[in-house]
Amino acid sequence: MQRSRNMTTIFKFAYIMIICVFLLNIAAQEIENGIHPCKKNEDCNHMCVMPGLPRCHENNLCFCYENAYGNTR
Repeated sequence: MQRSRNMTTIFKFAYIMIICVFLLNIAAQEIENGIHPCKKNEDCNHMCVMPGLPRCHENNLCFCYENAYGNTR
């Protein structure tokens, strides 16, 4: 009885570790895909969906700003 309980605990731990590794892998891919280097605002045009406004920030990374009023300054 005790041996069966220990094996069940080991299997539960292994399953939890596998799920955590997969979640970390997915999170790392999202972070990697979300970072776009840029030199000017035109370099960022591919990353936003409307009504977002792509801009190159001071640290040479693209950001998608909310454009609630439709103006494109």
